[in-house]
Amino acid sequence: MFVAFLAAGSFLMFRHGDPDKLKQALQEAELEGVEDSLLEKARDILRQKDREDKAREALKRAVSSGNMEDLRAALQQGQALGLTDEDLAEASAKLKELEEEEQRKRQEEAERVREEERQAMLERARQDHAKDLLHTALRSKDVDALRGAIDAARKSGLPEEDLTEALETLKDAEAEQEKSAARNALSAAISSGDIGRLRDAQQRGAEVLDESELEAARKALQ
Repeated sequence: MFVAFLAAGSFLMFRHGDPDKLKQALQEAELEGVEDSLLEKARDILRQKDREDKAREALKRAVSSGNMEDLRAALQQGQALGLTDEDLAEASAKLKELEEEEQRKRQEEAERVREEERQAMLERARQDHAKDLLHTALRSKDVDALRGAIDAARKSGLPEEDLTEALETLKDAEAEQEKSAARNALSAAISSGDIGRLRDAQQRGAEVLDESELEAARKALQ
């Protein structure tokens, strides 16, 4: 039947038939002496059909692999060979899905980078503010200001080496604060004339004051 159609110049079955049967029919047609121009046209159709079949297989492999470059190449090849929209539909849908997923990931990555940059800017701002607090506290030598500035600096992430001067200044300021409190306690005890208060003030003062500053309390106890 194929030979009869070929001899009649009809190539519809060659375009839509089973490739193996078509090749067999072509061989039979050659043996029966069908015109060479018809045979060559049939061979062209079979070659085109073979390319199209291979293109369809490439599309299936690309869909299974999920590789966007393979999908683009297979679709480009299929379109060039004139495959139908139905042949290309699955690969086109898969490529669109992957491109949308890639775009979503790019957007998420861009957002992550922006957030990291924002956090870095906030951290720098906190550290700059903490440094300003440290400088102000160092000038004032106020114990509470120094403690607050050191605490803020640590929370901002400043390294400990940046706090060295403030910590040393705080230590000195706390020592001076203790001395001042001891002096005030001694002065108040001396003014009160209360022996118990004098002894307590003298004992407290002995830990932080010089001997010369304790002399008045000793005289008051004699």
